[in-house]
Amino acid sequence: NKRRDTTVEALKVTGLLPAFAVVLGGDSVPRKKPFPDPIFQAAKTLGVQAAECAVVGDTENDVRAAKGAGARSIGVTWGYGTRDSLEAAGVDHLIETPEALPPLLRALTPSKAA
Repeated sequence: NKRRDTTVEALKVTGLLPAFAVVLGGDSVPRKKPFPDPIFQAAKTLGVQAAECAVVGDTENDVRAAKGAGARSIGVTWGYGTRDSLEAAGVDHLIETPEALPPLLRALTPSKAA
């Protein structure tokens, strides 16, 4: 639920910004997570269904928002949340390092060659 500009800066620092087509923050929609509004807004911006999206986050509220929107959730263990809290919330995927994110996103992306 950080502001969008703070989130973009964090993604730049980690080198992950190019992996994201859309970045929203807590200031991007009226209702923040755990409501699914940010995921629905991202999907709308991309012109896809929420079920085609993956939500990357470090807390159970990120997982709840993803589930509420019907999106996949990717929990990261280097933020505020804990592995146990993410697993208890029902996270779909759990990663330990920022470097693990791009390969996971590629693996979750359907091939257009089919």
